[in-house]
Amino acid sequence: MKSFSKTAACLLILCLAIGSLLVRETNADNEDYGVKAYAYVRYMNDSLPRRINNHEITTDKTRLSETRQWIISEMAGFGYSSPEYWQGENLGDEYTTLTFHKAGKSEKTIMIGAHYDCVDTKGAEDNATGVGMVLELADRFKDVETNLSLDFCFYDGEEFLQMAGSYRVLADLRDYNPERYQNIFIGINLDSIGSGDRLHVYGGKYGEDGVLYQSWGYNMAMSIAADLGVELHEMPAGIEQYTPPTRSNASDHQYFYMQDLPYMYFEANAWLKPDGTVGNPEKPYNYNSSLECFSDTNGRIIHTKYDDLDVLEELVPGRIEAHLRDCARVVSEIIREMDESSPEKYAHYRSEQEIQASLAAETSSDSTETEPAETEIESEETDPEETDPEESGESETPGDSTDSSSDISEKASETPENTKESSASESETAADPAEEQETDVQKSTEDPVTDKPAEEVKKSGAAKWIYIGVCSAAAVLLIALSVVFGRRNKA
Repeated sequence: MKSFSKTAACLLILCLAIGSLLVRETNADNEDYGVKAYAYVRYMNDSLPRRINNHEITTDKTRLSETRQWIISEMAGFGYSSPEYWQGENLGDEYTTLTFHKAGKSEKTIMIGAHYDCVDTKGAEDNATGVGMVLELADRFKDVETNLSLDFCFYDGEEFLQMAGSYRVLADLRDYNPERYQNIFIGINLDSIGSGDRLHVYGGKYGEDGVLYQSWGYNMAMSIAADLGVELHEMPAGIEQYTPPTRSNASDHQYFYMQDLPYMYFEANAWLKPDGTVGNPEKPYNYNSSLECFSDTNGRIIHTKYDDLDVLEELVPGRIEAHLRDCARVVSEIIREMDESSPEKYAHYRSEQEIQASLAAETSSDSTETEPAETEIESEETDPEETDPEESGESETPGDSTDSSSDISEKASETPENTKESSASESETAADPAEEQETDVQKSTEDPVTDKPAEEVKKSGAAKWIYIGVCSAAAVLLIALSVVFGRRNKA
């Protein structure tokens, strides 16, 4: 019987090992990236829409409070302790930002954030996609030892209160906890990353001398995306308000930019029409898609009737899942790799065109030994044109980052171009619930998380079932053998 027990134990271990290898092989190139984020978008779209923080639209802040409590509950489920609360008042409304800290090998901290408030829409794209991504990352790295510490941030007051929630965190740290403020390594902002035509990342700042600095975050993101085969874009050239690869305003990275803190800002946007012209010359960041189905809002998705997951899945099926997957892959690898040497390692700025030329050269070198040199020459010829900024800096001049005033309205009034649109203009563009019901778009009743999984997710699920099947077969076999040997021993 002892011999049988040893044999049975070895057989069970062998079955478990085989099942584990099957799962690892299937998931080698995909770990269900973006799937959990998408499920959170679905939940917020259906259960927590219209997370409005503007007393001129509504004085009922119940939905906003429910969203906060839901975030706290999800983070507690991952194992995070109670959040830090960053509260204040601006433009007649109170706001509350939540942050959750996870210590790393170094006290230098990556602040990964997204705003959870929205305008009078379902707020699926703007910004359930960002919140879902932060929650997925918090879950993914809950038990992972990272080189740097992590702060998972959920900002309030982005839409109507001039990004007050992110400002409050930075201002309070700067004024009351300078040591921790000095440990801010970089801010990663995730805002509207699902339904726009292309996934973008921005970073860096131009000095008064026209020299780009602190672009290492952007450089790192683009380099990692290229290595992963993810299509990630920089700010296109020709946008009057901005010079690639920077983006100074209109989301929660703004105060990182103004206080000379490194930042990365991920979003899905179009910026340009197919012919290369600017989609919305007055407010180019509002041109989210060049598709004809969005023509009645001049290409705008956010702050319109189109910011509804069911509508978006009907018009651009699979796009949100794809962008969330790509964003999750890139940001996850950034978190894994980033350490205190990253600014030096990724100090050199390469434009998107240079990166594409480099990839083309590498591809050519794999197929022929004579073409790479010619390709490299072409890349070098475009180098000066691509790296020289068109102007000496952003067209908007940020306020003095050393200003210690805690009055956000005063600081915002110094740079009105750098803030979101006023609450009046937001309410004009927000969709009326009655109008949404009248839309001729046929809304899908299927849950894309379960009914429309990505191909990689299907493979992953299949591998898990194979694993379960192998283990179950092993268990049944062991039970059968136990019965047989038991009867023999009795005989």
